[in-house]
Amino acid sequence: MDELPHLAIIVEGEPDLAVARWLAEAARRRGDLEVDLLDLSLLHLVDACEVAGEIAPPAVHDLEPWLTVAAGFVVVVPRRFPATLARTVGWCPDPWRGKPVAFACDTADPPALPGLRVVFAAVRAVVVREVAVHADPRCAERVLAALTHHL
Repeated sequence: MDELPHLAIIVEGEPDLAVARWLAEAARRRGDLEVDLLDLSLLHLVDACEVAGEIAPPAVHDLEPWLTVAAGFVVVVPRRFPATLARTVGWCPDPWRGKPVAFACDTADPPALPGLRVVFAAVRAVVVREVAVHADPRCAERVLAALTHHL
């Protein structure tokens, strides 16, 4: 039996965890993806970023295998720019390169979205245009279809 491709849903704690869970459930219902929900807040990367400066902290090295095994990603976009996530992408750019990255959020047009598109384009990820908005249940399926098209 062939192994299903891994989809990593990246979130950084509350209040966006509800969006991540909603999307993870939609992805699992499809039956063609293995879903990993990666909550960056559990790795204490915010604390590590304050201490580490430009050197990748051990928590990033712990996260890297999960990113490497993923065939694609959905990043839950918070209302403010996620500097911790952006720094993490900079510390380990290889797992994102050439892989599709889609976005999900709780409202349409979150202010952090344009900056995140630039972060992922810089590491040569395949940025999916469609965004999953939590208030619209059909969005999840459209985004997942667009994302899996690139797998």
